[in-house]
Formats: sequence, C-alpha cells, structure tokens
Amino acid sequence: MINIIIIVMIILLGFPKSGTTSFTFLLNKIGYKSYHWTFRNDTDYIGNWIKKCKLRNEKLLSFIPSDRKQIAITQMDICIDDKNCYWPQLVDYKLLYEQYPEAIFILNVRNPKDILKSMKKWQNYDKRILTYNPELFKNIEGNSDEKILKLINKHFNDVCTFFDQRKNSKFIKYDIIKDNVSKLNKYIDTKGIQFPQVNKN
Repeated sequence: MINIIIIVMIILLGFPKSGTTSFTFLLNKIGYKSYHWTFRNDTDYIGNWIKKCKLRNEKLLSFIPSDRKQIAITQMDICIDDKNCYWPQLVDYKLLYEQYPEAIFILNVRNPKDILKSMKKWQNYDKRILTYNPELFKNIEGNSDEKILKLINKHFNDVCTFFDQRKNSKFIKYDIIKDNVSKLNKYIDTKGIQFPQVNKN
C-alpha cells in the first residue's frame, strides 16, 4: 500500500504588524509548523530563500522540508537593507497561488493607518520600505505616509479581486481586530482557541 501524505499549507499575504506573530502563535498551538520571517536562525530570512528559489525557477517554497504535514508561512517579507529587501506576498502572490493552488491563503488585514503607525515604531520600517523597495511605489503619488497607505490599500484590493475570481481557491480575508477566530474555521480547525494578541503595537 502506498502512503499518500497530504500536506496542508497556510500562506499569509498581509503586511507585517498585522497579526503575523499572533497567527504564528495560534497555528503553532494547533499543530502547524509556522515559519515567521526567518527559517533556521535569526538571520536566515524566508524572503531571501524565496528569492533564491525564484531566481532558480524553482517553486517558491521548495526550500521548506516536506516531512511536515501542516506548514504555515506567516511572514515572508524581508526589508533590512539594499541586499535584503523583497516582498513575495506583494509581488508574487499570484505565482504562489499558481504553484500551491491547494494552499489556504489568508489576507491578514488591519486598519492601514494602524499598520503605518506600527511600522514607524518598528525600527523605521516605513523608511526602509520606501528606501529599499522603490519599485513597489511605481505610479503611487503623495508624500511618504500617503504612498505607504495607498500601497497597503492597493494590495488589499488586488488580492481580494484576484481570489474572488478563483472560486476554487481557499481564501480568507481576516481582520485581526474585528473578526472572530471562528471565521478561520472555514478551512482551519482552530480547536476553540481564541485569536491571541501577542504584540500590542
């Protein structure tokens, strides 16, 4: 008899400072192996791994060991300096869906103004994204804050439009402040655990 291993994969498509740590905590607690920002150590960035796979024309998440049945990618962007700056969930979410059509995709959302406020508190993340990823702001007008807010709103709208047109996709838009954890039960057994608020900023 051949053993068929069914891997359940969850991929978050939202911005940092939007419950990624809370999702990591929740998903780990219900049995997933969650990868948040880094892979094997504090400087082994998931974003760089995905970029390497893309450049080699491999599946974007092929670096992840296949011995786990439940996997979650809760934060995949990297934005540290001009050599470590890549936002797969913004520029490659369509390719991720193409390569992993059976995955559960979660657009974790929060009020864009609150995301921006948190970015400013987190080692000038707002300045870093503007400096190291100017390509994200092509055709976006305004001052620094306005550009980031427009980028966030555009991403939310683009992702929702994309998945709305793919009726077979497993997609959830989840507001980390307003939504009840039961909304995730459409595709994920949260086992009655409440959505945690790990970071308050």
